[in-house]
Amino acid sequence: MKHAYLILAHSEFGVLRHLIQALDDGRNDVYVHIDKRVKSIPSFDMTKGRLTILEDRIKTYWGDSSLMEAELLLLQTAKDNDSYQYYHIVSGVHFPLKTQDYIHSFMDSHYPKSLLMTMETNEKEIKYKTGRYHFFVHSLAPKGTAKEKAANFLWRTILFLQKPFPVRKVKGIEVKASQWCSLSDKAVDYVLEQKEFVLKRFRHTFCCDEFFIPFLLKKGGLEYESVPDLLYAKFRRYSPKVLGVEDYEDMIASGCLFARKFGKKSAELIEKVERQLI
Repeated sequence: MKHAYLILAHSEFGVLRHLIQALDDGRNDVYVHIDKRVKSIPSFDMTKGRLTILEDRIKTYWGDSSLMEAELLLLQTAKDNDSYQYYHIVSGVHFPLKTQDYIHSFMDSHYPKSLLMTMETNEKEIKYKTGRYHFFVHSLAPKGTAKEKAANFLWRTILFLQKPFPVRKVKGIEVKASQWCSLSDKAVDYVLEQKEFVLKRFRHTFCCDEFFIPFLLKKGGLEYESVPDLLYAKFRRYSPKVLGVEDYEDMIASGCLFARKFGKKSAELIEKVERQLI
C-alpha cells in the first residue's frame, strides 16, 4: 500500500525542496502545510507521487495547540484524498537517511502497529502541561519585546492563580511522545473520529502535540510501538542542532530512518546523503 507524508513547514524551503524530491516515489503521496504567516509560497514539484500543498492553512506556534490543529488538518486532507498504509508526520527540515525501498520494507515489518518515539515524562510534567489552562502561548518568544514580556508575565500569572484549584483539562494521560511519528491507517481513522474531542479538550494546553496522539491510541485500544531510531537529532538544551557535514558519520551510523534538523548550513550534508541514497 501507499504511504502519505504529512509535512509541517514554515521556513527553510530549500531543504523542503530536497525533502520532497527524496520522497518522490510512486508509492508515496506528499501533503505540505505551510504556516499561514508565510505570504509567498515557493513552487515545488513531484513527478512520481502526488504532491498537495494545503490551501487551508493555520498560523502555528511552538508549544501551542495550533500545531495539533495543523496535524489534524493534514491527516484529514490525506484521508479525504486516498487510503494509505502509513501516515508519516514530519517537519520541513527532516531528511531521509534510508532509501524508499528500505523504509517501505521497514514499515511493512511493523504493520499494523503505529510507530512513536516515546519520551520520559512524569506526573508533574503531565499535570503542568495538560492539567492547567495555558493562555498567551502563541505570544511567547525569546526576543524579549514588550509584547512578549507581557505575554510571559500573564501566562505565568494565570498558571499561578490556578494552583489552588483542582483543574484537570485532560484525564488519563500517561505517555509523552515526539510529534514526529508514523500512524497506521486504523490509527488515523480513530484519531479523526476523535478530532472534535481533542480540539476541545487539548485547547489551551502546553505542548499538546507530544501527548494527544499516544493518549488517543491508548483510548482507542490501538497498538503502537516505541521505535527510538525513527529520527536522528542532536539537541542543544531544548532545541535540535542544525546538522552539518561534521555530523554525517554519527548520523548514518545511527541507523535511523530520518534525521532532523537541516538548514542553510546543511547543503553539503544533504548532498552527501543524497549520493548514498542513489
